[in-house]
Amino acid sequence: MSNSLFILEGSRDEPKLLNSLFREMKKSDQQKCFFFHSNLHALANILLPDDEDELDGIDLLLAIKGNSRGNAEAEVLNLRYTDIFLVFDFEPQEDSPVFNKIRKMVSFFNDSTNNGKLYINYPMMQSYRHLIALPDPSFEYRKAVYDSTKSYKQLVEEEATAIPSGIQSYDHVLLYSLAVHHLKKREKLLGRRYALPDDYDESEDEKVFDFQCSMLKENQCCYVLNTSILLLVAYAPRQFIHEVKTHAVNYDI
Repeated sequence: MSNSLFILEGSRDEPKLLNSLFREMKKSDQQKCFFFHSNLHALANILLPDDEDELDGIDLLLAIKGNSRGNAEAEVLNLRYTDIFLVFDFEPQEDSPVFNKIRKMVSFFNDSTNNGKLYINYPMMQSYRHLIALPDPSFEYRKAVYDSTKSYKQLVEEEATAIPSGIQSYDHVLLYSLAVHHLKKREKLLGRRYALPDDYDESEDEKVFDFQCSMLKENQCCYVLNTSILLLVAYAPRQFIHEVKTHAVNYDI
């Protein structure tokens, strides 16, 4: 039985979504959460104090122990884990961004059983439900603008009225339908057709990150994409894709 640690930026939506995903995957594994209480740029500066630093040989759990709040949180980092996942927001509005350091993290944290697997949500966690309907053909083009007068959370609340905010209520059809939209969006960002792929390669997350950074630099925006919901796909890619392609009429895609 695997023993997984989730290092999460926030303590509200993130664990709720993960619990729903694990319920759907029917995983009996042991999971613990460590809440970092700060953003991805802060984590990057802890792991890579200087621009020239590299991550080889880093002790991730030791490095973040200083962000623990009390003995209970610190104790979580003293345990041994078979898999480690990091879930953070892209944070395009960060005052002092260090995307060059985060790029190193995307490359290094690419496998949950070795160094750990980093999932970045664009622009933030709430992107998982930023659809105006199901199915939502317009999701292919949905972006988050850096200098918007509205906060992203407020924008999602106003535009995503067709998607319930109570994650715990999501059933199999809704979770799969949302994951398919984000999987197709990922394909678009990788330069392919906006469609369900034949396979799923997590190593291409580097290309997604590079594309989003280019969008931010050139157009002051990023495409809305939630990668953490793609845990549903990563758990059993062939099974997920086969299920959706074989029973497409059962899903709102």
